[in-house]
This record gives sequence, structure tokens and C-alpha cells, in this order.
Amino acid sequence: MVQKNKILVLLIGLFLAVNLQASLSTADRDSLMKHLKILSDQGWVEESKNLCNNIMGNSNYSWQEWQEFFEDYYEKHPATQNLWGYLGYPTYYWFSDDLHYNLQRAHIEIFPNKIDSIFTKYDVYLATSLGSEEDLRKSLFVYLRQTARLLNGSRSLIEKSIKDSVINSVEEWVTNYPDFFKKDSETQPKKLPYVGAVRWQLHSMLLDYSELTDERKDYLQSLLGIKGQYQEIFNKHSLYIADNNLMSEQDLHFIDTLMVLIPDILTSHIYLSNRGYYFSDSQEEENVSKYSGGINTFATIGGYRENPYPADISSDYIDGFSVVVAHETNHRVDPDYIYINEKLNSRRKQLVEQAGYVDKQY
Repeated sequence: MVQKNKILVLLIGLFLAVNLQASLSTADRDSLMKHLKILSDQGWVEESKNLCNNIMGNSNYSWQEWQEFFEDYYEKHPATQNLWGYLGYPTYYWFSDDLHYNLQRAHIEIFPNKIDSIFTKYDVYLATSLGSEEDLRKSLFVYLRQTARLLNGSRSLIEKSIKDSVINSVEEWVTNYPDFFKKDSETQPKKLPYVGAVRWQLHSMLLDYSELTDERKDYLQSLLGIKGQYQEIFNKHSLYIADNNLMSEQDLHFIDTLMVLIPDILTSHIYLSNRGYYFSDSQEEENVSKYSGGINTFATIGGYRENPYPADISSDYIDGFSVVVAHETNHRVDPDYIYINEKLNSRRKQLVEQAGYVDKQY
């Protein structure tokens, strides 16, 4: 009798374990298909958000169930920024960490597979297709940005072993498509639309993933094809110049000279970009997701002059590119050095309050 009771308890336990990891019901699947599509097409629709939340908040659904559902969803519908304007909340913020993990774990396999299939399918015609097929382009950048978030975002719960596997895929893409994804390849936006931005996103995944030790920098500059002045700046300052290879030698020399003057302890940003070099005037811009500090500039040395001083200071015109690089670099001093030091941050606040709105008290 005791033995039978033990077997009965075991069977009940197995039954409960199976049912705790319930299959996504047909009703839930159909409702999600409908309302995620509404959120994707129309943006934030409160009714659809609430209906999706009722299902997405069910922690009994396993990551495998979510993976199966979202694989089906992305086969039928393009991925959009609107969609992830909603999905980002249940995946990273709302509900429990167990649910966050299940949604993240489902997507960490889907996104790289989607990216790989696009690269494989379009191959040498990738640029042509990105320039002419809007749904393809927007879906690819959603897959890329969300993969970067799963790899390097602060709220990612994915195990390192799984992340390492994805990083290996990113490295393979760079190696397998050198004409597109090596730093020294020619990807001007009019000739190869959007390819430079894809390359920047792939590189940032790798740059953000591990600390830029000397050994890591040696590895990355070889893998990514960082050469010439770009290599010198990367080695000396741990600074990646994201410019689609279109900055002048004079621009790069100025950046190098300025960074030499700034103690390493003051800043820790690793990107200095010129987004204007990645998209032509006729192209809709796509964002690149990065999880380390960075600054952006524009134009070029000699491109324009400006008077950056307020009205109560005698005017003087200086080079626009140079002052923007210096100004934006100085902005990094606050988060990288001052805000994280209580004594310095208190002193900063005191100085700002003392200055008030009195002329010349900047």
C-alpha cells in the first residue's frame, strides 16, 4: 500500500509539472496574432496592449512555447519598431523575471537565425534589397537591435554560454561577408545603401560584449579590419570611429590629438560617430543600438564655422567640427567621472547653483 501511494504521488507530481508548462492555447495564440499585428501596424493601442498583457503575463508558458509562437509570427508578419515598442515591456520590465527570461530565451535563437537567413538569401545583393525592400530592411534592423539588446543590455537574463554562441555567429558574419562587414570595406550609402549601418551594428555587438583589454583590442582590430589611422586611435584611446570610412585624415588627426590631451580616467566612451556618413539624403535613417558610451559629431574640419558663445561674450568664430567633438567629449566627463563620485558631483551642483543666471558666470 505504501508503495502504491508513492507511485500515485509521483504520477500526480509528473502531471502537475507537465501542466505547469502548458501549451499556448489556440485562443491565446489567435488573440496574440491579431493584437500584436495591430500594435505593430498602429502603434500603442490600449485595448490590444491589455489583451496581449493578459496572455503575455502567463508565466506557465515555457520559453519553448514562446519560441514556437514567435517563429510563426515572424514568418507571417514583418518585425517592426512599433511591435517592440510594446514587446520590450513584457520582455524586460513588466511581470516577473521568470517571464522575462522565457521571452528573452525564445528570441535569442530566433533573431540570429533570422539575420543569418537574410544574409544567406540575399548574399551579394544585400545592399540592393535593403535599398528597395522596406519591410526587409526594417525587419533586419529590428532583429539586429534586439539581438544587441539581448547580448549587451543591462536587463538581459540570457546565460553567457548562449550569448557566446551568438557572438560566434556575429564573428562569422563579419568573416563570411568581408566586402560588407570589414571596417575597411567601401560601403558609401549611395552605392551600398544601409550596409554600413548594418556593419556598425555588428561591430558594436562585439565591442560592447567584453572589456577592451589590449588582448581584446588586438583580436578585434584583426577580425574587424581596423587599419591605418582608425587602428592607431583604437589602440591608443580604445575609441572606435564609426564614420563609414568617410572622415578625412585631418578629422582623424584632430580626434587623436584631442584625446591625447584628455586623461583616460575622465572618460570611458568607446564610440565617436558621424551618423551623417551612413545615410544619403533620400534614405530613411535606421538606429544602431550600442551599450557603451559614445558621442556623435557632424560635418568635417573646414566644413563650417560657428560662434558658440552666448550674447554676453565677445563673439569669435571657430571650426564647427572641432568644437562639436570637444563639446560632446566633455559631456562624457559628467557620467563617466563626475556623477559617479559623490564629492565631485556635489561640488558640480554647488558651482551650477552659484552661477545662477548671472552673465559670464558659466
